[in-house]
Amino acid sequence: APRSPGGSAWIVAGTYGGGLVGGDSIRLNLNAGPGTRCVLSTQASTKVYRATEAGCRQELNATVEAGAIVIYAPDPVVCFKDADFTQRQRFLLVSDASLVFVDWMTSGRWACGEWWAFTRYRSRNEIFVDDRCVFRDTLVLDPADGAIDGPMRMGWINCFATVAIVGGLLEENIQQILRFVTDQPAPIRGSLVFSASAIENGLVLRVAGLACETVGAWIRQRLGFIVPLIGHDPWVRKW
Repeated sequence: APRSPGGSAWIVAGTYGGGLVGGDSIRLNLNAGPGTRCVLSTQASTKVYRATEAGCRQELNATVEAGAIVIYAPDPVVCFKDADFTQRQRFLLVSDASLVFVDWMTSGRWACGEWWAFTRYRSRNEIFVDDRCVFRDTLVLDPADGAIDGPMRMGWINCFATVAIVGGLLEENIQQILRFVTDQPAPIRGSLVFSASAIENGLVLRVAGLACETVGAWIRQRLGFIVPLIGHDPWVRKW
């Protein structure tokens, strides 16, 4: 997006054909130079079509240098029936760099009667600060381990998100979100549940809900602090 607002680099990733098919393999390398501001997003949800043989995969490797801030805010991954999807995302930060990271997915094409009907979903996310891992998370959803929509797995939810915020430049915002979540009543089953966990120099949010729109709205509210950082609201024309 060459006319990005606010003086930040605005990168919108897209694919030919509107989604990923069996055998696709995408690797994206991002380097945010010293003192820069970068937003990496997508045009729409990442659609993963059914895999007849080989699955598909995507990989992101991001380096965030001194004083830089990277906002990684893609739309959710939507796995169609019989899809086989693997992703790995790694962020390498120096000690005074900052990152806002969103990774989320849905149960599938609800309007077509597809609900957690994919073959396999695997996602691994890692954040390193000065070559030291401060966050590593792997999510595997495979029917071989039991029904994905079972009560002890994804159960009633249709959308699940992981959000990580790391870096000294965002310390005040991190503490505000931690206080907000701590002050909320204990979550019970409803349209939305969420939690927050402190990590070194940051936090991790988990959000689950009945509707993608509900989860997205909650994330947007919590991440409102990024608007003055990049000069524009990355979700204003989306959800």
